[in-house]
Amino acid sequence: LFENLEGGATIDEFLEWFPGVTREQVMSVLEFAQRSLEPA
Repeated sequence: LFENLEGGATIDEFLEWFPGVTREQVMSVLEFAQRSLEPA
């Protein structure tokens, strides 16, 4: 996911390329990553 986004892909493109992944899963991963980077 991160490699694709860093390469300029959109979430919609990623979902097209990986039909087994849901938008909710992508959003959960991105939200988790964001929370893990926030200061404690």
